[in-house]
Amino acid sequence: MAGTTPEPAADVRATLHNVEVLGGRHLKRRIIETMIDGSFEKPEIDAGLACIKPGDRVIEMGAGSGTVGAILTKNISEVQILSFEANPNLLPAINALYEHNGLSDRNTVRNNAVVAGEDAPETINFYVRKNFLGSRVFAENNEPETQMVQVETVQYETLRKEFPHNVLMLDIEGAELDFLRAADLSDVDLVIIELHRKVYHRPGMQECKRAFASQGFILDAANSKRSVFTYKKQNRIDAA
Repeated sequence: MAGTTPEPAADVRATLHNVEVLGGRHLKRRIIETMIDGSFEKPEIDAGLACIKPGDRVIEMGAGSGTVGAILTKNISEVQILSFEANPNLLPAINALYEHNGLSDRNTVRNNAVVAGEDAPETINFYVRKNFLGSRVFAENNEPETQMVQVETVQYETLRKEFPHNVLMLDIEGAELDFLRAADLSDVDLVIIELHRKVYHRPGMQECKRAFASQGFILDAANSKRSVFTYKKQNRIDAA
């Protein structure tokens, strides 16, 4: 129509597995470079694309930029993902990413931290770092640019009722150990998780692995790489 001003073109900085990633203050040049060369969160993405099936319902703890979740729904049909991200600064960019790629009907993100256990707090302190990939629930020494925010928690038991699901993806920078100590994963048959040995060391790593074994999970070594581990229950292995 004459006299109308065309909308500005979207600021697409990279395309990864058919997802157009928009620019933003959270995406530093080095992160964009890893998206362009395909190394960004590669173990998680590879495991998700290899193991998640059409129709799966996924809870993602630690959405980050939203790119991993967007890739999964973009490339696997009928997948629904409810994501949680404790860094409030990332929510507008995540939602913009979903909307730009036409995924808002299958990807939802909430600004909460997921906890398990009756003694879990109603709020937690979350430490936002300059590089969003390293933001976490505990502070490290000599980090003057870290910003502390208080985040409301949501009980995993509540989520089991509100959003029935069979897949978990966790990248929560060390908080996974406390979660696994108390979470009932009887409804879940696939977990893709990044473990953080530097946070809880060898004993914590062993405790995480025992927690999975005690709930009937088996390590899928073929889809585990570096610090990212894939665990499946026997019914999922049999159905492959």
